[in-house]
Amino acid sequence: REPLRRLVSALQTEAHLHPLGRLAARHDLIRLLVNRLRLQEDRRRHPAIAEQQIRQPIIVTGLPRTGTTFLHGLLALDPANRVPRTWETLYPSPPPEAETYYVDRRIARVDREIRWFHRMVRDFNRIHPVGARLPEECLVIFSHSFMSYQFETTYRLPSYLDWLESQDLRPSYAMHRRLLQHLQWRCPGERWVLKA
Repeated sequence: REPLRRLVSALQTEAHLHPLGRLAARHDLIRLLVNRLRLQEDRRRHPAIAEQQIRQPIIVTGLPRTGTTFLHGLLALDPANRVPRTWETLYPSPPPEAETYYVDRRIARVDREIRWFHRMVRDFNRIHPVGARLPEECLVIFSHSFMSYQFETTYRLPSYLDWLESQDLRPSYAMHRRLLQHLQWRCPGERWVLKA
């Protein structure tokens, strides 16, 4: 609750959002809260999710504009590797299934949301490609803990950033692990390839 409270306070007092920005922030926060509730319910109904082991992930990391997104996408082409894709990080519940992984109805939903995003933020793909089926960064997963640099990359939140940089991020990593367990339960790979 404390991370969410800090984030909402910074959004209200520092972000200087116009009405459309306020709607977008509200939509994102509600989506994250709903995801958390659904993940919890999925775990209650399917205890095997919590038994999933996350073994020796490959983690791509580097400074901005150095090719890390390209490398992440390249490693995602290996069928043995499992990457979190945008559609499943935005809407992780119910856990994806191997049989419908490439045609899941959430893909079309995220494609529509991304089309709207591109109408508002033209040429964003020149900076960073975004797509429902593309590999996604860990920042999006961490946002489910409300302790993520994702929010600072989207909004101007200096007090939230100052607070975040002084925090023990283990709760954020615990949420990250839970989400990876969730995603791999019915749709595993030999190893995760993550980008942080």
